[in-house]
Amino acid sequence: MTAMERHNVRQLTDRRGFNALELLVVVVIISSLLWLILPVISGTTSPPPPEHHVRRALNHLQMALLSCVAETGSAPRTVGDLPQLLDKYVDTRPDRSDLLGHIITTGKDSWGNPIQIRPIKEFRGRYTIRSLGPDGVLDNSDTGDDIVVSYTAGLHDASSADGPANKSVNRSGESVGI
Repeated sequence: MTAMERHNVRQLTDRRGFNALELLVVVVIISSLLWLILPVISGTTSPPPPEHHVRRALNHLQMALLSCVAETGSAPRTVGDLPQLLDKYVDTRPDRSDLLGHIITTGKDSWGNPIQIRPIKEFRGRYTIRSLGPDGVLDNSDTGDDIVVSYTAGLHDASSADGPANKSVNRSGESVGI
């Protein structure tokens, strides 16, 4: 190996420190990780909006109604009949059902608006449960803030001469073919 080659090898092996690009990459990676982790550590993550909680409670209510239908053959058809679900079909532990218990016992959503249970005209035995949302106004469009779930109130009512059983209902309670 010549003297010149030894000098070049020494320059490559004696290199000390990082260049600017390497430092920039490290800073970007560390700041990105901090941006993701810091809110979780400090507990400053934003809570979900009330609509999320109402939708979740209505979905749990829908599941309770379906369980009731599967076991007994029928389910409540009015808001006043909902409390019969509490003991058997709804988890009433305080940490599990605060809003759902409130909806069932008072018939009102988290904004104080009444929950509505209405039959779907096209399908005998199918009902919608509707929260009017934060504005308390009935919305008949898919872009409104109403929160709607549907259920079949009885096994004997599930099929109807009014229409096939493989139709679904959109947010405004209108039937939609699948």
